[in-house]
Amino acid sequence: MAVLFLAAVGAALFPGVSAFGESQKFLIVSSALKGRVAYLKLPADGSPAVSNGEAMRTLIDTGLVFPQGLAVDEYRNRLFVADPNLTGLVMYPLSSNGDTVSVGNQQIIAAGVQTRAVAVDGLGNVVFTDEPNSRIMRVTSEMIAAGNTKP
Repeated sequence: MAVLFLAAVGAALFPGVSAFGESQKFLIVSSALKGRVAYLKLPADGSPAVSNGEAMRTLIDTGLVFPQGLAVDEYRNRLFVADPNLTGLVMYPLSSNGDTVSVGNQQIIAAGVQTRAVAVDGLGNVVFTDEPNSRIMRVTSEMIAAGNTKP
C-alpha cells in the first residue's frame, strides 16, 4: 500500500467562487510507489471527500521517481515536490480551469539534495530536508526567481 502525502489547494490558486463565496478546493496526493502525483476535487460545501465513482485524476506521471513530500504555494501558484531519487527539489507552476488542475514544466530549485519533506511559507521561501546529510535547508523566493539552485 502506498503512503499518500497531502496538500490542500484552494483560495488564491483558484479564483472561481462557489455559492458560499469560497474557491474550489482540491486534494493533491503523491504515490511514491507509482512515481506520480494525482488530485481530487473536494466538495464545495465542505462535506467529506468521497469520490462518488470519480477516480483520482493524474497531475504528474512523468519526471518523478519516488515523490514523497508536497507543498503548495497558493499565492504564487506553485507545487513543490520532494523526490529523494531525483537528488534535487523540484517545482511546477500550477494552474486551473474549472474543476481541472494542471502543471507546467518541472524546474529544479535545489540541486544535489535528497529531500523527502518540503514546506513553503507565506513569503515563498521553501524549507526542505537533505536527509543523508541530516540537514534542514532553505531556498528563498529571491533565489528561485534568480534561478539559483544551490541552497
